[in-house]
Amino acid sequence: MWRKKIDKSLKPYLEKFITETYFHDKAFKLAEDPSKAQLWIAIALLSKQLYNLEMKVNYLERALKDISQTKEGEKFLQEIEEKVKSKEKEKEPKEQKKVEKETKALGTGASLLSQIARISVKKKTKPKKKKK
Repeated sequence: MWRKKIDKSLKPYLEKFITETYFHDKAFKLAEDPSKAQLWIAIALLSKQLYNLEMKVNYLERALKDISQTKEGEKFLQEIEEKVKSKEKEKEPKEQKKVEKETKALGTGASLLSQIARISVKKKTKPKKKKK
């Protein structure tokens, strides 16, 4: 079976979507080509997940912009960065590769969040030039 030949890192995701599409088996079995319909259902499920993630990211960005407008917000962002840095130092060598990836992702995320916050603060504090 072709599913046994899938890379181990992808297999759980594949199985998840196959299982999720079977919840809609009544619909895709009515199609002229059920396998194509099942693929379209899987695409729709992915699209729904992507939309939900975009909504969450937008919400978090707005929240961070609101937080960054206060001095407490700046302190909060600095605390996040410090926690990420301290976690980098705490990790054991055994799981170093996995931890390095997670820490790098956390560090990048924290860095991006603080940059977004600082940019939004700078934009709001810049004096507007008067038109002549």
